[in-house]
Amino acid sequence: MKKIIQLTVLSVMIYQCAFAQDEEIKLPENIVDLVIDGNTKNVVTLDSVDFLPQANGLLSKSNALDIGEIAIRIQGSLNQVPQGDSGQGHSNFIILQQLVTIFKSISATKDRASFFATIPQTLLILTPDKIRSIELNKSGVVLSAVRYSYVREVAFDISENSANISEASHDIFINMICHGGILSSADWEDEPMPIDSAGIFIVDPINSTTKLKTKSLKELKTFLGGITDNSFFKRYQAEGDGMEILKTKFAAEKDSIQGKLAELFVHVAQLEAQQPQAE
Repeated sequence: MKKIIQLTVLSVMIYQCAFAQDEEIKLPENIVDLVIDGNTKNVVTLDSVDFLPQANGLLSKSNALDIGEIAIRIQGSLNQVPQGDSGQGHSNFIILQQLVTIFKSISATKDRASFFATIPQTLLILTPDKIRSIELNKSGVVLSAVRYSYVREVAFDISENSANISEASHDIFINMICHGGILSSADWEDEPMPIDSAGIFIVDPINSTTKLKTKSLKELKTFLGGITDNSFFKRYQAEGDGMEILKTKFAAEKDSIQGKLAELFVHVAQLEAQQPQAE
């Protein structure tokens, strides 16, 4: 048995030190994580409850701290961005400045809806742009750490609302997945990814199909992850590790959910057939 202390200021920059239990190391049982508070520079001790929402519609304490620290790191990175069209004159520079202000506010209020409202801006920054300066691209790399908090909070939102989320929120989540760069199982080595594209599809199969049919073939393939059959839903089978509320919904509506996915596969095949043939 080992105890893990995580000294973290960003979910993506976790430094883990595993200590074998012996008489020289005495750790309180409730310590799960030690986090640097970006505002006070104090070390904050978190226990398991701090990784859960403090109330419906609010972020977890750990995610709120991470978001505040990300804001500070982005600001520090922006201070290094040079003048000119590829630097401070680039539209991304202004967006990142706005995100710094918004993230600092969200870190204090913990308002989840406000946090989700930043997803479109984040996707703009995470879209490759050859014009951006190296320093401005580095600021985007710092921002990319927020993806862990997005994924966790989307899962919390679905759970709190019994999978009955608003169409507007659902659309934002679909856009987030289709963009790529935020949702990747490879980022979740130590735990199952809280929510994935199949889970978002199960939340609202009709809206998912309608929305996804407006996407490009590339975006559709990103959402589907290269899967072309019902194994897309394997995490939501009885033995899967998906969210229980979505496993229950999938079991109750399996035929209709799989039917909408089949409809989407037909649409993908039609788009592929329209692609120019390689000579």
